[in-house]
Amino acid sequence: MKNCRQITILASLFFLLTTAVKAKSESAGYSEFLKNRVETDASFWIRIHAAEALISNNFEIDADQLFKEALEKNGAEKIGALRVMARGSRGDSIKTDSIAKEILYQFQTAQNEHAKLVALETLGKLGMYLPNEQISDLAQNGEGGIKALALWVLANSGNEQDMNALSDLLFSKDSTQFRYAAYALRFLPNVSSHAYLKMKEKLNSLNREHPFRVYLVSALYVHAPDEDLDLFREQLFNYLKGDVYERYEVYEVLAQRGTEEDIAGISEAFKAETNNDVKVAASNAYLANEHYLQSHIVWVDWLILFLYGLLLIGIGWFYSSRQKNKEDYFLGGRSIHPFFAGISLYVSFFSAISYLAVPGEVIKYGPLFALALIAGVPVIIFLANYYLIPFFMNLKITSAYEILEKPLGKGMRQVGSIIFIITRFLWMALLLYLASKAMVVMMGWNEKAILIVILILGLITIFYTSMGGLKAVLMTDVIQFFILLLGAILTIGIVAFKFDGVGTLIPSSWSDNWETVDFISLNPYLRLTIFFAFINNITWWLCTTGSDQMAIQRFLSTKDLKSARRTFVHTQSGMVVITVLLLFVGFAVMGFYNIHPNLLPSGDNATVEADFLFPHFIANQFPPGMSGLVIAALFSASMSSLSSGVNSVGSIISADILPAILKNRKNLDTIRNIRIISIFIGVLAIVLSLGIQFVPGNIIEVTAKTNGLFIAPLFNLFVNALFIKKAKPFGVLMGSIYGFMVAFLIGFWDVLTGNPPLSFLWIAFVSLIVSLVSSLLFNYIFPSTRGKKAVLLGIILVIPWVILFSVII
Repeated sequence: MKNCRQITILASLFFLLTTAVKAKSESAGYSEFLKNRVETDASFWIRIHAAEALISNNFEIDADQLFKEALEKNGAEKIGALRVMARGSRGDSIKTDSIAKEILYQFQTAQNEHAKLVALETLGKLGMYLPNEQISDLAQNGEGGIKALALWVLANSGNEQDMNALSDLLFSKDSTQFRYAAYALRFLPNVSSHAYLKMKEKLNSLNREHPFRVYLVSALYVHAPDEDLDLFREQLFNYLKGDVYERYEVYEVLAQRGTEEDIAGISEAFKAETNNDVKVAASNAYLANEHYLQSHIVWVDWLILFLYGLLLIGIGWFYSSRQKNKEDYFLGGRSIHPFFAGISLYVSFFSAISYLAVPGEVIKYGPLFALALIAGVPVIIFLANYYLIPFFMNLKITSAYEILEKPLGKGMRQVGSIIFIITRFLWMALLLYLASKAMVVMMGWNEKAILIVILILGLITIFYTSMGGLKAVLMTDVIQFFILLLGAILTIGIVAFKFDGVGTLIPSSWSDNWETVDFISLNPYLRLTIFFAFINNITWWLCTTGSDQMAIQRFLSTKDLKSARRTFVHTQSGMVVITVLLLFVGFAVMGFYNIHPNLLPSGDNATVEADFLFPHFIANQFPPGMSGLVIAALFSASMSSLSSGVNSVGSIISADILPAILKNRKNLDTIRNIRIISIFIGVLAIVLSLGIQFVPGNIIEVTAKTNGLFIAPLFNLFVNALFIKKAKPFGVLMGSIYGFMVAFLIGFWDVLTGNPPLSFLWIAFVSLIVSLVSSLLFNYIFPSTRGKKAVLLGIILVIPWVILFSVII
């Protein structure tokens, strides 16, 4: 009943949030205005300016269709349309290069000087440098504005001599050359010290009433160091009362280098402005600076993060005095409530990886993977509860790998323990790295800060885990679960509040960037099919439930079989609730950034770094205080997995590894020594996390390529130990080795061969099939192989894999 009340409260909160009133942000008006100008304005160049403004703020437009007529003829208008297309093809170097060559061709074949000027201006604005004899000649010997524009194109190469020559034209007696030189200098990514001094010198000598002085002021404002900025800011803003071209120039400059203080003025000026071209520039400036209006991590958030860290440390300290023996430390005295054990089990495997991966997968590839996770739950519960968990609960064990010893021998127990340790270390390293990268993305820090965050995150976790044992891990897991729920609900609610409620968050059509997904296909290069997503999820949970110490440890911490089964039901229920919420989080975040692409991090497309859009949303759209709480939850999700990993690996090292290699076991099981082992495990996980960045793929794929390599070979040991009566150690071990080889081949096929990657969904399933079939085959062929003969035969059986890898690399 208590759990039902909790679910009812959460459902009510979700309903209230998702039926909130529509409240679109002001920025939607600016983007709609720009779209309207692109489609309907009578002026071709206003349409061009509006299209450029949309593209520069990450909005997508169909330039080919909108400017179809202009592209079908030669001249200035075609060049303008090509400029829009070039801006829209950022990231596609082949297409951009093709457009650049077409612009150069239009320049060379232009029938009038106006078209040549437009072509050179276009190359200049796009930052393109194309070696061309005609352009070089004009830069040397040309007259009027065309000389300045030719120098602009040459200066795009970064050549300081060309840049200085362009700034020297500021002193030309030809006012047209002055105008174009000053105009061009604003667009250069940086200017030399010579050019900057020339610009200041010219401004000091220039009449304030000079008609083109605004261009020089704007160039100085863009390139001024912070200490000089106020020298030009007031002068720039004086031109807001000037002619149309002066007002236009000011807003274009603010789009390049605006501040939070400018936004209110831009908004008011837009409402009062009557010229559409100036309104286009003002819209561009507003959208370019709207990110200043987002929430930011403030002192309240830092305080919450600090207090949360203290809470975790306090929990570890509290339980540290309640650990009397090894069983208390690793199994909580075998008296843990099923609800706590079940939630802890889910959160332990869930971590920040899933919290980021599910929304990221939905944003980048669509919802089918998440739906497949949910669809497999009934099958997973049935198989685990009736065919796996009963075997564990009949034995009074600390290590799951004790099960392997009687049917397969001590050696296989050691093998199972070592495979688990490797798997968990890779898992802990992965989640540490991803959580730390998420923090860096949210804060807008340099990637070098990832190391610092890893250290802080890891050290706090190591402390409370090594001190408090399993009970501290369970307590923190449950707290973290409900905070994670809150974070997902708040994300959905915030976006629903901005739009029309939860119904509008569900896409009405298949997104253009989502893959078309088949129900089933045997094509291994096809990343996702519904059937294999379903099979992969079942395979992962069965392998994990049936062989992973982190899972089996939770079952053993309960008092009986009934409690263990309830534990797993709670685990899968938590998975369904969180996955459904994160599915809608993916829809919500994707919908928000489709409407507000100008608020994407670093100007990325929504499908780039999709795994980290959710934490970016948390940091920038959540109100102060709430951001800190959810960021704490995000990190604590990783802390949860890390703490569970440290605790479970520690239990295996204490029960299986050290007794086998140490002669003096007298003080091995003391709480003090167990804590030292836990600290060592945590430190090693921190070190390993630094290498995860080199594994290719998104979060789900990286997880499959690391953790997924070992889960099926490990489960193969348990299947043979529990269900195969005549299983022999040699055959079982070789079967697991073959399963690992297949998993590695599938997971790193692209790295090994240079071909496209194989589907990550095949890794665990195919590895399991190969492991089981190979074990049965080797058991039949080599029923009594052991000792030196087994070692020699094992080497021979591995040779085909060595040959295969040497051939394909």
